[in-house]
Amino acid sequence: MIALSQKQVHLKTSNFVDLINEMADEINKNLNKRKKEKYFESIALLYSFIENVLKWLIYANALWTRSAKKITTKDIRVIQNSCKKLNFFGATNVAYIDGLIDLELYRRIHGIREERNKIIHKFWVYQRRGDLRVMRKKLEKLATTANSLVGIFNRVTRRIGVEEVYEIVL
Repeated sequence: MIALSQKQVHLKTSNFVDLINEMADEINKNLNKRKKEKYFESIALLYSFIENVLKWLIYANALWTRSAKKITTKDIRVIQNSCKKLNFFGATNVAYIDGLIDLELYRRIHGIREERNKIIHKFWVYQRRGDLRVMRKKLEKLATTANSLVGIFNRVTRRIGVEEVYEIVL
């Protein structure tokens, strides 16, 4: 969707916020209750979550920045398509350049991206899936970074205001 009514934006935004909170609750529950059988699933989920929240933050920030001037439907589509096509590396760099994340978070996310690539290309998780201590530490590290991004997400949505948020499916 390109532009939504205030009511639609509120519903879509609320659903997105609810989805983020549900996921965070599920991962925290897995950590707190030591649900070891869920560690791998949670790690994979958080790799994707971190990348996609970065893309959404870049998208929302770009729309907000351009909204001071007249923004056309074509502009919105170009921004949306550009954000969809960002890879993890590009999204991390753009988020840092745009001032959405600080240097410390940039470095953490960069390290996470490198880990994710190693996991995918070298089957790191497959080799260590039985070592729950290593899996838990990995999950805790990812959860900390995801929580940092959720904090930024909350600040951006408060700054923009619910009626200004556009939905993006990345």
